[in-house]
Amino acid sequence: MKYYNAIGNRAYSQREEWVDNGNGNYCNVYFRIDTIGFECVNGCFDKEDDRKAFYEEATKIISKFGIKESSGFRQNNEYLYAHPQNISGIVAKSKIKAVAEAIDNSDTMSIRWVDVYEEYAFISDDDYKEILDSKRAEIIRFITENCRTKRTNLYHSSFSVAVDVQERFKENRINDIENINKHGMTYKYIVGVIKWLVENNYLVTAKDEYIRSLNKTEQKKNRINYEKLYDSIKKGA
Repeated sequence: MKYYNAIGNRAYSQREEWVDNGNGNYCNVYFRIDTIGFECVNGCFDKEDDRKAFYEEATKIISKFGIKESSGFRQNNEYLYAHPQNISGIVAKSKIKAVAEAIDNSDTMSIRWVDVYEEYAFISDDDYKEILDSKRAEIIRFITENCRTKRTNLYHSSFSVAVDVQERFKENRINDIENINKHGMTYKYIVGVIKWLVENNYLVTAKDEYIRSLNKTEQKKNRINYEKLYDSIKKGA
């Protein structure tokens, strides 16, 4: 049975074998499977009995390991979603091989291979706030540098900026899965940073929905120095 490190979506010929590093974290995993009676070309089962048998057995396997069966929407714990071609979700790394073996030994499906993607960890809100605070200077630099525009009447959507910054700086938390819920703790933190930058005249806003950085003329007029800002945030000023 093959287990691949699938981070980066590299070609299979370039992927390394996945090995549990034993740190107790979770992983986004896809169990690639063949299912009896399922036609990949048509995307359906030939027989209703085969369809029913697959979903019943998949449910039993998932529940056997104390994992919730779900599509992952608004989940804050382990989950797996069953499809005749993939059983996928976020589970403890220590369970991956056991789940794969259970699938492969089932009556309705067999494992083709297993793709293991990014890791997730349980991080408390207080600890995560400290992590985000430690990145605050980098976050502010990223926002101000990526909100530059060629004209003063050009702006960026503050929502789009917040989502982009979130994707760059977030930590994958099993207790706050933000790739599904865009309004998790990271997003709210970024929105707070943007609001602070606007209130302190480091960003120009329009209709409270659009933002841009100050151009050189505006920086000089308002005595704004972005480099000094980054340094002061790093020093905790």
